[in-house]
Amino acid sequence: METKEERLMTKKIYDGFTEKELDQAFDLIKFPSGDWKDPIQARVLKKDLRVLEASIIYYCGCGFNSVKKDNQDAWDDYYYIKADGYYISMVH
Repeated sequence: METKEERLMTKKIYDGFTEKELDQAFDLIKFPSGDWKDPIQARVLKKDLRVLEASIIYYCGCGFNSVKKDNQDAWDDYYYIKADGYYISMVH
């Protein structure tokens, strides 16, 4: 029988991602104050955009408001993202 931890690591629960993948992605971008329901602003790698947006939709009920390329680092593909977060998205 599969344990809860095994299910977290293997069962796809949203947009092709496991709960563990969504948790790890959301931990990278949630507001540093520790209140995960606050608006989100972060600088992230392009390769992570899909899982990051999936995690925001899954936990907050909203997607990105803004995605802008950061042209300062020519060697890395970074983007600035913004999302309303849980508090704001639940009001609208």
